[in-house]
Amino acid sequence: MSHKAESTQAIAEIKEQVQFEQWKKQIEERQAAGLSIAVWCEQQGISKTTYYYRLRRVREHMCHVAGVLPESTNEHHIVPIRETVRIPAESRIEIVSGDLRISFVGEPPSSTLKAVVEALRPC
Repeated sequence: MSHKAESTQAIAEIKEQVQFEQWKKQIEERQAAGLSIAVWCEQQGISKTTYYYRLRRVREHMCHVAGVLPESTNEHHIVPIRETVRIPAESRIEIVSGDLRISFVGEPPSSTLKAVVEALRPC
């Protein structure tokens, strides 16, 4: 790889890291403010789809940094499971692995819980 290509790749990686940090800070600020996602997004002038995209990307990035998920291959995996457990809306689920802490408030989709557990299983 040429020096210019290495430099370009390094700049792209730093730009991505800064972006993730900005998104992470925004997500933390929304949570600390106690605003609903809909209200916060309206105040920020972004769609809920954008918010959830950023949230997913930040979570994936944190899992990659923590070493609990392999680097992204842009492949999507479908994990079939049966919906048999119902979680009360006022409940909170927290998964901790080393410095990584993943929290769900309310009832996350069972496919999300399954994917997180499977990703953490090798650790």
